[in-house]
Amino acid sequence: MAICYDVEFPELVRFHRQQGCDLLLVPTANMHPFHQVATHMIPTRAMENAMAIAYVNFTGKGDALHYCGYSSLCAPNGERLAQANADEQTLLVADVTAEMIHNARQDLTHFEDRRSDLCLGEAHV
Repeated sequence: MAICYDVEFPELVRFHRQQGCDLLLVPTANMHPFHQVATHMIPTRAMENAMAIAYVNFTGKGDALHYCGYSSLCAPNGERLAQANADEQTLLVADVTAEMIHNARQDLTHFEDRRSDLCLGEAHV
C-alpha cells in the first residue's frame, strides 16, 4: 500500500516491486488541476514496474479543494482495466490475474534491466 502523494515518486513504487508486490493499493485525495497523476502517471508506474495498481481517488468539493476523481485499476502492462470519469463516484470492478502479471513481466523487462548500480540510494538487489 502507498498513500496519495507517495505514488508520484518512482522510487517508492519500485521499492514495493522489489519487495514482491504484485498489486499496489493507493488511496488518495488528489485534486484539480493535478488529474495527470491519475491519467498519465498511474498507468506509467504500473507498466514500468509490471505490477497492477489500484488508484482510488476522492471526488467532489471540499472546503477549499475540488478533488478530481479518475479512480482506476491499471494492469501490470499499463492498460486501464477500469476507470472512473472526472468527478464520478462509482464502483469499479476488474480482474487482475497471476497470468496477467506473469505475461507483463515476461514482456516488460524494465525491472530486470535497470542499472541499480547507477541509482543513488537504491538497494542493490
